[in-house]
Amino acid sequence: MKRVNCGIPSASAVHLMVGLAVALVVGCDASPQTKTTDQARLDQIALVFESGRTVDAISQLHAYLSDHPTDDLGWTILGNAYIENDQLDEAIKSFKTALRHNPDRYQAVSGQGIIHRKRGEYEDAMASYRAAIKIDPSYAEAYSSMTVVALKLGQDEDALKFAMQGYELEGDHAGIAANLAVAYHYNNDTANRDRMTVIADNLGYDKVATLQQIYSGELSIRDGDKTAAGSSEKSKQEMRETKGESPSP
Repeated sequence: MKRVNCGIPSASAVHLMVGLAVALVVGCDASPQTKTTDQARLDQIALVFESGRTVDAISQLHAYLSDHPTDDLGWTILGNAYIENDQLDEAIKSFKTALRHNPDRYQAVSGQGIIHRKRGEYEDAMASYRAAIKIDPSYAEAYSSMTVVALKLGQDEDALKFAMQGYELEGDHAGIAANLAVAYHYNNDTANRDRMTVIADNLGYDKVATLQQIYSGELSIRDGDKTAAGSSEKSKQEMRETKGESPSP
């Protein structure tokens, strides 16, 4: 079930920022007290980021935040841009600034979880996702992110539970459907795995080939698991968390 659009202005920026925290979804922003003061400008920057011009987006966000230093949404988008550019220390600073201006900016809390996950700090990542859900219990993407962490920890039954919760909340989300398929895989339920893979594909998920590599054992979600010879680091990172926290072996 898709979350209701709360009528917050700035569909583009909110859409992108939620997307970078977990997936590109239009949803209800649970942080209406955002200090955004130039929505059209922020939306344009968000589109630059979404197009893959991360360095340009970072530069434009710095200029924007120089003019609007209390805009928590802008700081959150900047944090995600830094994650995309592998500047994790800068991302942390950006998310902390966002939360200083708006403690309810749950996407910034979830962004901190992404950083912890990237650093292998899985318990801290899980705590961040739980904190985001505490702010917004309907934040399906956080449940899907928890799926990835639980799989990395070998907590397969918990991973399936989180994945099902996320899918129940956001059943038309391709990345969440894909994560549920992977959770079924690690719980040895091939029938439901294949069913959810088809659903994810029909929803527009563009990394089905990577799912098949996971199913065949060529790639693995688990840290330290060996993959088949010839698998590149780039291919193992195709399903990045910034596009739905999809499994990143």
